[in-house]
Amino acid sequence: MNSFNALKKMAMEEMAKNGVEPRIKYLVDTFNSLPGIFTTSSCGGHEVVDIPTQSGKDGFNIDFVVSIKKGGWESLKKITAAAWITGGKNIDIRIWYTPMNTVAFSIEGKNNASPDLLASVIS
Repeated sequence: MNSFNALKKMAMEEMAKNGVEPRIKYLVDTFNSLPGIFTTSSCGGHEVVDIPTQSGKDGFNIDFVVSIKKGGWESLKKITAAAWITGGKNIDIRIWYTPMNTVAFSIEGKNNASPDLLASVIS
């Protein structure tokens, strides 16, 4: 098993164990169905933000890894286009870490950007 597949398997096992917040589940599942991508953490938005990785009630965020060898760039282009179409300035995508043959990103919705709408355009 290559390193990307091993990392994805571990992330999917962790997600299954800990669950995903209902507001963001459709988008997380959509990301994880794309070739060359898997999510590492997510937040569906909270009334009270207790820790820095949480989003406020009008936002969401997902951290995800993109493989440079497994079709990830094509998937990232799809995500980026959908983010612009559905949220414009209310959805930001940032690069944050680069291990091995993968690149990690964060996507953040704000001002009531819809994670379900984003997922439906990506699908």
